Amino acid sequence: MTLVASGELGMRSINAELGRTTSAQISLDTAENGGYGAINQNSRSRPSSANPAAISEWYSYDHSAGGPSTAVLYRMGFTTRSGQTGANFACAGGFERTIWHEPAYPAQNWFSSDSLIYANAELTEFAEPGTYSDQPFAGGFSARYWDGSRMDSEGYLCEI
Repeated sequence: MTLVASGELGMRSINAELGRTTSAQISLDTAENGGYGAINQNSRSRPSSANPAAISEWYSYDHSAGGPSTAVLYRMGFTTRSGQTGANFACAGGFERTIWHEPAYPAQNWFSSDSLIYANAELTEFAEPGTYSDQPFAGGFSARYWDGSRMDSEGYLCEI
């Protein structure tokens, strides 16, 4: 379900996210220490076990978040930013590269601007900057520029 990112957040919502009855008695400290179920380490946002416990630590927590997914992406040439002159040059050539991405989208949806791509399964090293595509090198395919920490907000069509 994922808890709200801002605004009102109550204990009933935290109970529901943890799969408990919304009216069940709950302790923030017990909850953040896994007493009602292990904290999902795949959630991009999660409460800290450090005290004092605070309800604000639960913003955006997703108890059912999946782990990172793998995808074979095609790393193309370089460009400074998608959409600029030279974007097609950046799409020329390329090679397969297995990367890991987050959130765990189905393979066809990895291309979201909030995706993070990593060079390793431990998610500790971002993929190197460059232009990536989820399709093999061919005439007319979509690509997106990765700057080493985030996807460019706009993809573009390579017309080779």
